[in-house]
Amino acid sequence: MLATAPPPLPSRYVFSFGLHDVVDVAPRYAADWSAMRERRTWVPEGWLSLTLATINATRQAGLPAEAKATLAQRAAAEAEQLAELQLSVEARDATAAAKAAARAASAGMLLGDREAEARGRQTGSLKWRAARGELGPRSE
Repeated sequence: MLATAPPPLPSRYVFSFGLHDVVDVAPRYAADWSAMRERRTWVPEGWLSLTLATINATRQAGLPAEAKATLAQRAAAEAEQLAELQLSVEARDATAAAKAAARAASAGMLLGDREAEARGRQTGSLKWRAARGELGPRSE
């Protein structure tokens, strides 16, 4: 009998380590950034940002000013790219939610739509719907 490895745990944090800096690059590697963001509960996000900034400042302390400036430019560009990525993911999520709500509305399935709820389920065999009590107020 072969032993199988357990399934991998969903990612919470992804960091990129360079010689002089550490960057939180999780948004680049998240298939679903919103879900990953909800799992990131081990430390507060503000604390994480401050800690990474402190580590980077310590690692860059002995560098010449020109090297520090280059690293700062690179960090700013990276932060901008990650912020744009986060915004595009959030916009995509909002668009998907809006489309789902529109589909539900066109099908008359919005919460509080008493008429749709009173109709009962329209799909599935009669026997199956009856067994589930989903025929609605009228008999078929």
